[in-house]
Order: sequence, then C-alpha cells, then structure tokens
Amino acid sequence: MSQFKQIRDQLNALLLSRIDELVRYLYPNGHRKGKSWRVGSLDINLKTGMWGGWDGSTKSHSRNLIDLWIYAAQCDFKTALDEVRKWLAIPKTDWNSQTTVREEGSEADKKRLLLPLLEKPTASELSKLSSRRSIAIEALQIAVKRGFL
Repeated sequence: MSQFKQIRDQLNALLLSRIDELVRYLYPNGHRKGKSWRVGSLDINLKTGMWGGWDGSTKSHSRNLIDLWIYAAQCDFKTALDEVRKWLAIPKTDWNSQTTVREEGSEADKKRLLLPLLEKPTASELSKLSSRRSIAIEALQIAVKRGFL
C-alpha cells in the first residue's frame, strides 16, 4: 500500500472514530435519525461512515470521510487535508510530507514513479519529475509557487 493510501486510511479511521463530532461540525443544521445524520437528502451513517444523497444529489455513496469534508466545505483535496489535520489537532510536525522520489526494485517498479507530496520539493525531485513526465522545470516551479503540486 502506498504511503498516500496509508495516510488517507489513517485519517479516515480517525474521522470515523469521531464521526458524531464530525457531522455536527460539518452539518450543524442536521439531525439524528436512528443511526444516521440527516441534512436534507444527505444521509451519513454514524456507524460505518457511509454517506450519500438518497435523491441522487451526490454522484455515489462513499465511506471516504475526507470526500465528505470536501463535499461539505466545497474545497479542494489539499485544502481539505489541511483542514482535517487542524480539526483533528495533528501537529504539522507530525504531518509526514517528506517522502522522496524513489526508483527501486524490478523493471516494472522502476517505471513506476513514487512522488513526494511536493509542497517543498528539492531541485533533484523536480528534475526527476521533469525528465520522467516531460514537463519543463520552469513549469513545475511555477506550479509549486502557486500551490498546484
């Protein structure tokens, strides 16, 4: 499992462990109905974390509570992760974004590029990304400055 998926799963588990607080925070105008938190047609199962709109207002049903945060806050993924981190009171020093670009293992593994979160990438990481994806380093530097990577 990739480091990103591990972080996502850990955050989802933490959010699920505090789901009663989470739904009240995201949807203070909702109400409890049985094992669910209801806001209009949106239904959030308080045991499993499964959520979705029973009238088709959401594209699908999901157990991903980070996606619920994105849906409720109308924000992008990066913003949602930062807000979730703050809401869960996870210190930024514990937020592991210092992974490196690695190429290891068999030929198939060598073709797969494992990327850092790229909030503060090194020149080496940008160079590797540039050469592997045929993107000019200048374009990557602009993307980093604007917070797109």
